[in-house]
Amino acid sequence: MTTEGEASTPDLSEFEAYVKQQGPSCTFSRKTSGLGPVDQAKLAAALESEYGHRVISRWLKDKGVHLTEHVVARHRLRECKCWTE
Repeated sequence: MTTEGEASTPDLSEFEAYVKQQGPSCTFSRKTSGLGPVDQAKLAAALESEYGHRVISRWLKDKGVHLTEHVVARHRLRECKCWTE
């Protein structure tokens, strides 16, 4: 029951059926998802290391994953959707 002057919040649950499902979190995640488990582990360790974005970008290029150092940096610095979901 609401008192005079208070507005009740309408039930918006029916809108949930219209929410688009999120796609891949970011370009980095989408393009590196095809790496094998060993390379995924190496990449995860490199992201936590002191290796620069350019070094990681070059390593990925040798693995067939073409990403700019800017994309690596954005993911590494947690400025992409991966860290906000």
